[in-house]
Amino acid sequence: MHSARFFYWPNLKPDRQLSTAQDGLKYDPHGLIAYEGLRKCDYNRTGLPEPHCEHGEDFGPYGEADTTGDVCTHRGITPANGSAYAACEVVGRSCTLGIYGGIFVGVLGRVVTPTNVTGILMIDAVATDIFPTGKPNPTWTIYNPHDETANVEFNTSALGMPQSLLATGFDLIDLVSSSRVARCGAAAGARGCAIVIGADSAVVVEAVHRQSAGFKTDDDVRIQLNSS
Repeated sequence: MHSARFFYWPNLKPDRQLSTAQDGLKYDPHGLIAYEGLRKCDYNRTGLPEPHCEHGEDFGPYGEADTTGDVCTHRGITPANGSAYAACEVVGRSCTLGIYGGIFVGVLGRVVTPTNVTGILMIDAVATDIFPTGKPNPTWTIYNPHDETANVEFNTSALGMPQSLLATGFDLIDLVSSSRVARCGAAAGARGCAIVIGADSAVVVEAVHRQSAGFKTDDDVRIQLNSS
């Protein structure tokens, strides 16, 4: 997810992308539309003796369109046509941004929430569950990539926690270790509570209501964990 930013032209150096402000980028001055393709280098399809990376394989990431060659071939222009093919690719610079593919960044925006620790994100594990069985408890996957233990605050405001959970307090159950990792009181406030995640470790935490109110209780979760 961290590398997804390279699909957007403001995050690439000018020589690391096919389009310029004079062609494709003029249609997206604020850098809101993703490049259609992201290559490991500035790949030259017309190069001799065969297609190659102009500045080596470690030159990228390089933003461009992923179908320019197909469009040229459809017009009957192939790499064998040399300069004509190169000219066709230049025309392709005006259509390197992919609205239809870039729109899916909205999925990331829905499921990812930053935490108080740089580099640690909370991934909503049930947001994309289109056909859930019953009413799922709020559940997140959290990975600590650092080489030391992290104290991650559970920001209830940012996560949009249901008021029914906040009113009576809730427990956080780690479904990986089948253990309770935090008890969050009703008076915890916007910052909620905190959980400790070991170095290079992940947890899948489920917010469990202490009083049913339509959610599974912590007893239900223990039964579920013990029977799995």
